[in-house]
Amino acid sequence: MNVSNANKSKLLQNALKDNNAVFLTNTLNFYPGVDKKSIGTVLNKLKSKNTSPEVKTSLVYWLAKNQVTASVLQISQQLQSPNEMLQTAAIKSLSQLGTDAAIQALVSRLSTGSPDIVKKISNELLTVDNKNLPGYLATAYPLSTSEGKTAILSILSSRQMTGQSSLVYSQFASTDKNIKSQAAKSLAAVSTQENLPALFNLLETSEPEYIPALQNAVNSALSYLTPEEQSKMITEKMNSSTKKYLYYNALANIGTPAELNKITDDYKNLSGSNKSAAFEALTKWKTFDAVYSLLDILRSGTDKSEMNKAVETLLPLIAQSDKNDEVKALYLRELMPFAQNNSQKNTILRNLGNTRSYKALLFVAPFMDNAALKEAAAQAAMNLALSNTSFLDEGTAKILEKVNKTLSTPDAGYHREAV
Repeated sequence: MNVSNANKSKLLQNALKDNNAVFLTNTLNFYPGVDKKSIGTVLNKLKSKNTSPEVKTSLVYWLAKNQVTASVLQISQQLQSPNEMLQTAAIKSLSQLGTDAAIQALVSRLSTGSPDIVKKISNELLTVDNKNLPGYLATAYPLSTSEGKTAILSILSSRQMTGQSSLVYSQFASTDKNIKSQAAKSLAAVSTQENLPALFNLLETSEPEYIPALQNAVNSALSYLTPEEQSKMITEKMNSSTKKYLYYNALANIGTPAELNKITDDYKNLSGSNKSAAFEALTKWKTFDAVYSLLDILRSGTDKSEMNKAVETLLPLIAQSDKNDEVKALYLRELMPFAQNNSQKNTILRNLGNTRSYKALLFVAPFMDNAALKEAAAQAAMNLALSNTSFLDEGTAKILEKVNKTLSTPDAGYHREAV
């Protein structure tokens, strides 16, 4: 839109007088340049009680788009509007302006705003660029509603504001369960190695429902240290604590062979909570090394629940490992006798079907005689036979004949033809 300077003011005045929000928005979008006169005209219209929420919404967005920082007070006043569209415009525009005054205006509404307003402001504060935001959140926190406090804790966590860890930590004294629960979740993102003594204290004194979140926070804080430093600190803490079971999770997270050996030995030699925690730590181990310990537990196991969890852990640990197919097939075959239900057995058969192992082909074949397992066994046998033509001999020919008779899925015809 080519408009001379002489006509700019008239153009804007006409659009504002018209009170048509669509016309005004289009005019503002193409308005040529911003000057003190146009800003003053827009601010006066925004202040007017006779201006509709729709028109005010257009004005608010225009002021933010053009970074009119002098408009923060007028825009922040729109946060009180009962009109949801205008409220949203004010929230987004203050966030876009990003000045200290704009961000303070947003944060202050966390103390008095409705849950919906608090949620909208929180979403904006997750990405706003203002170095003083942590301090503003901390200042507003004591004055905020329960929803506001929970939102502030979530923002501190999402933005990893480690400088406010003491604020998050202090909320464990709150009697509001929602706040306390959010504080527990937030600690992991705001904690560093300097917070470990405080975290250890919380871990040993808090209710059981907060333990998993606190263990995550400990693991997060430990990550600032080397594995050797982590191991030394946790070992010393366990030796001095009457609640050793709380720290096996950290040993598993450190993940070195020394920690795996200690967890395995403690499972064998300890009892009660410590033994249970050691087992849980083994089920959280991230590498193939834990396979040996878990299989040992299965070989001597009597606890059905424990054995079930061990199998569930081993299934992906073996199948998704970087071991070669023959090694995977070996351990999957060894796992089969310990499977606690048909679901686990079928999963083992399916995983064996992906191993390209001749021994796996011979192993899965007999399971086609089991009504609950025959479909997975037949599918596995077919995949294995087709994966390597060198597998085809007199013995496997009989297996494939049985596959043809067994397959009954909707794709069975296609599969028979492939065989």
